[in-house]
Amino acid sequence: MRFSVKKTLLWGGLGFLVLSALLIILPWFLNPDYLQNLVLQQIQQTFGSHVRVGRTSFALFPSPHFLVSDVVVKERLDSHAVFRAESMSLKLGVGQLLQKKLVVREFFLDHPEIEVRRDKSGAWRFLGHSTDDSSLSFLGSFLVLGKLKVTNGKIIVIDESPFDSVRGVVLEDVSLVSETSYEDVAILSLLTLSGNLRQVHDTASFRLSGTFEATSNVPLSSLESQDIFFEQMTFAGHMETDNFAVNQLAEHVPFGAVLSKFPGALRAESQFKWVKKETTSQLAVLQYGFCQFCHYA
Repeated sequence: MRFSVKKTLLWGGLGFLVLSALLIILPWFLNPDYLQNLVLQQIQQTFGSHVRVGRTSFALFPSPHFLVSDVVVKERLDSHAVFRAESMSLKLGVGQLLQKKLVVREFFLDHPEIEVRRDKSGAWRFLGHSTDDSSLSFLGSFLVLGKLKVTNGKIIVIDESPFDSVRGVVLEDVSLVSETSYEDVAILSLLTLSGNLRQVHDTASFRLSGTFEATSNVPLSSLESQDIFFEQMTFAGHMETDNFAVNQLAEHVPFGAVLSKFPGALRAESQFKWVKKETTSQLAVLQYGFCQFCHYA
């Protein structure tokens, strides 16, 4: 009995010392001002230098996470916003925080509004990045090795090429969930994307789900490199849409005159695989189906 009491007192004393040490050390490591600057630097590295945020707050429980509200991103200080979000939540790794490193384990975006543009040269541009970049290197800037969740999103696509007129597509009520893991240079992500495509008189729902695999130029275990890019990317998945008005494609394709006379709307479904390696890409449609006059319960 005496041994049990002594052992209990010993462990209790050690626990008290550890708790006291944590109470002294954690405020220094988890200084809110320090963390705020660290998180804002991470946001700037991801979205660009012209970022404005509203209120920020840090919470340690139930897990370390940082909340940012009213995020506005511009490509240039004097240009219009190309990205907005009502709120952004970043769940952080505890071990990395104690090492004064910031690793985002979960990333949540609510009510984001994103603008993607294709210029007259044919290059797609987003937040200062371009598809002219080697191996779509800008995608490495948005890599979240964990969970990424987007709710109530809006995506505006503006196309200035190759015709004289400017065309646009708007996706509303966009939701995205992805779970990403890695081993050395191999990346695996399971994702689901859904929303509504705005049309002239109504909307067309869409849903995309599949598996994204990529090979990076450097191992991802340390996450210290700022020059991560993907040497090869593969996406295999399933796409379906309902109430899609085919004639709205008339202004986007060379043979649009034929499509402009296509009546009604379609329900479409397909299995496909997309592979990109360096500057070449290949899209294979493995299975597809269309139905024009479909009625579902």
